[in-house]
Amino acid sequence: PFAFALERLLIGSTMIYKQMSWFSLFFILTFMILYYTHPAFAVAQTPIIIFLGFAVVVLSSLVIFIIMQKFEVELKAMQGMTSTVHAADISRFNTVMAAMSMGISTMRRRPLRTALTAVTIILLTFTILCFASFDTQRGIVRFFSAPSPGYSGVLYHPPRWGTINPDYVELVKARWAQEATVTTRHWVCPEFPGDPDFVVGHADGSNPVVLKGILGIQPEELAHRADLREMLQIDDPQRIRDHVFITEAVAELLGVQPGDQVVIKGIRLTVGPLLNATRLSAIVDMDNTSVIPIDYAQMQETEARQSAASSPEDMLTEQGNWANLPTDSVVLMSDRNCEIAGGKVSVIHLYTRDTQDASVFAEDLARMMDRTPIVATRADGVYRHIQGTVVAASGVGDLLFPVLLGGLVIFGTMLGSVADREKEIYTFSALGLAPPHVASLFFAEALVYSVLGGMGGYLIAQGTMKLLTF
Repeated sequence: PFAFALERLLIGSTMIYKQMSWFSLFFILTFMILYYTHPAFAVAQTPIIIFLGFAVVVLSSLVIFIIMQKFEVELKAMQGMTSTVHAADISRFNTVMAAMSMGISTMRRRPLRTALTAVTIILLTFTILCFASFDTQRGIVRFFSAPSPGYSGVLYHPPRWGTINPDYVELVKARWAQEATVTTRHWVCPEFPGDPDFVVGHADGSNPVVLKGILGIQPEELAHRADLREMLQIDDPQRIRDHVFITEAVAELLGVQPGDQVVIKGIRLTVGPLLNATRLSAIVDMDNTSVIPIDYAQMQETEARQSAASSPEDMLTEQGNWANLPTDSVVLMSDRNCEIAGGKVSVIHLYTRDTQDASVFAEDLARMMDRTPIVATRADGVYRHIQGTVVAASGVGDLLFPVLLGGLVIFGTMLGSVADREKEIYTFSALGLAPPHVASLFFAEALVYSVLGGMGGYLIAQGTMKLLTF
């Protein structure tokens, strides 16, 4: 459009061959300016493909237009409508092209006003491009993860699971312990293939049963999680301190009932209400991951089979690929007892007053844990927060008045054009042109101004930036 408008406005050739020649010349000049000034051409490995793409689009559009016109003519001939009154109807495309030609002709008859208006729009476009820019910077990127749970908070665990550095735990507690309930979960589970399991048995050591994992939960977390309390069948969260919770299958193998004493890794605990394995496996955190510890041994084998390391973007989804330990091979106890039994911190929760605090804490924690996803509740669901690269606009607020000024200038020019061409409007109406067709003349003129001003200002801005940074 820019090359076509330049040819019609500056040259105005009447021969089709000259029109095509000048159009090609203006197009090549515009492309060469962009080629040497636009940063996209420096980044692209084969920038000539962009030129070929433009050429293919133009030629394809021309061929499609010719085929459609020929198809319409042949269809009317088959229907016998070539000699009817419908054949004299004016197509919308021809009307737009005629309006464009008449609008450009009017602009050519008023060269001074056209030049001043075009220069004004070009300078405004140049100002906008020079004083406003889009730049990449470090920021928080959010991804929707799941619907809102029945509580608000922040969840952190390593993207590939594993244990959390104790220094991180102390840092989180020191930063947010006064504003939120900070809880941890300790896990006991085999970390590598071949690691031994542990044994749980009666207080006298009889009837031992081999298990694989221990899940440690703090009473403070149970106070915020009604689903966990319901699954454990307890009303007082403090009961977890001296109790151990096992599934019905494990209790049957041990031959114990609620209230009996068992020993796990040297710790004597009372058996609490028996757990339903199905309900335990259905309990998930806010990111829809199970509360049951991960099978690290299987995870190590899976990583060994992977041929290449995953990209940083895959960290947001890879954690759902790991298998959990079998439900009937896991027992639940307090986080403190699990730590004594050799458990390590694997999950950190921050339970907040509302979702607003959760979103603020999550963004702060995401900045602290660079490129590590932090899950948190927001008003419309659960989101993953990760510090990454975001696109930000700078200087947009300073452009309000230049843009407003440009709009008023163009609006005043168009109103003046309507007033100057009042007699022409009467003539067009007397010839039978419909009001929309007459209005299209002025819209076509405004369209030419926008194309010339926008593209011209863009080329000048890119060229100026290239010269300043040369």
